[in-house]
Amino acid sequence: MSAELAFAGDEAGDASFSFAHGASSHFVFALIATSNPDALRAVLDKVRLQRGLPAGYEFTYHALTSDVLRETVFQALRSADFASWAITVDKRLLPDVFRSLGSHAFYAFFVSELIGAIPEETRRGAVLLLDEFDPSGYALLALKRALKQKGIPRGFRKMTNVRSRSESLAQVADLVAGALLRKQAKGDGSAFEFVRSQFKLLREYRP
Repeated sequence: MSAELAFAGDEAGDASFSFAHGASSHFVFALIATSNPDALRAVLDKVRLQRGLPAGYEFTYHALTSDVLRETVFQALRSADFASWAITVDKRLLPDVFRSLGSHAFYAFFVSELIGAIPEETRRGAVLLLDEFDPSGYALLALKRALKQKGIPRGFRKMTNVRSRSESLAQVADLVAGALLRKQAKGDGSAFEFVRSQFKLLREYRP
C-alpha cells in the first residue's frame, strides 16, 4: 500500500530565535499522505470553483484572512481522504544548542524526527513532496544527511522539493501546519478541529 502513497510536507513558523523581532514562538512541520493524490487535489479545485477563485489560486493558511473562505476550505478537508503526521516545537523551551543551528540544520533536525516516527513500512516506496524551504535545495540535502546520521531508513522512493503554488498537495500540508501552529501558539484550535480526525501522530517535541 505504501508504494501507492504520495506524501507532502510543509512547515509553519520559522527557525529564528529573534523573538523580540517577530520570530514565531513555535515551529510546526506537517506531513500529509494520500493514496489518491488526484482526488485530494480535486478537493481544492472544487473550492476554487465554488468560491470563484482562479484555477491557479494558492491556498495558504496565512493568506486565509476571510473567515468564510477559511471555513469553506477546512470543511472540505474534513471529509477528504488523507492522513496527517506533525511535530510541534515550542522554540522558547529549546536548549541553547539549537540556537547555534542554521536554518537548514534546524529544519532538517525536526523534519527527520517526524519522518523517523512514521513506520518505515508506511513510507516505503512512497513519494515525498516537500514545499520548497529554500530555492537552493540545501534544506533537502540537510534532511537527507540528518536521516543518514540518525540511522533512519529513508523509505521514500523519491524525495523532492516542489513549489506549493503549483502543487495542491503541498497546499494541504500548509493548511494543516498553519492550523496547528495557530492552535499551539495562539490557543485557537477552530481550524485544527476540522482536520483533527485525520491525524495519525501529533508529537510535541520535548528536549
